[in-house]
Amino acid sequence: MTKPGRDRNGMQAEIILTANGGKCAHIKAGETVTIQAYIEVPENAGEVTSICYDFKDVWVLPDPDAYPIKGDFKRTLENGVHGAISTITHVYQEPGVYFASARVTTNRYGDENAAFTQVKNMDRVRIIVEA
Repeated sequence: MTKPGRDRNGMQAEIILTANGGKCAHIKAGETVTIQAYIEVPENAGEVTSICYDFKDVWVLPDPDAYPIKGDFKRTLENGVHGAISTITHVYQEPGVYFASARVTTNRYGDENAAFTQVKNMDRVRIIVEA
């Protein structure tokens, strides 16, 4: 996996979201899809403080119910660069095309309680559910 976050020199974390290992997953209704987030924070930009998921992506910003599912993550440290990995599963019962998304937040000091200094970024994956 390439890690462009190291080269950007910005503040936003790079998040790469996959569904069953790719950017698009084809599943049957009632099957489980595994969604993984690979996160890398640019050097000296802090640490991951949270990740939240939305499996249907039907909201319009600003929406307080956007990203209603708080996810777990494991922080990583590779060659002095902070990051995280998060995995979650979901079952779609109805056929259709869904755009699942994840929003990651970071803080320069890794402080999840610093409400005004959280930096956000997000990514989406497409999930095609067949009958």
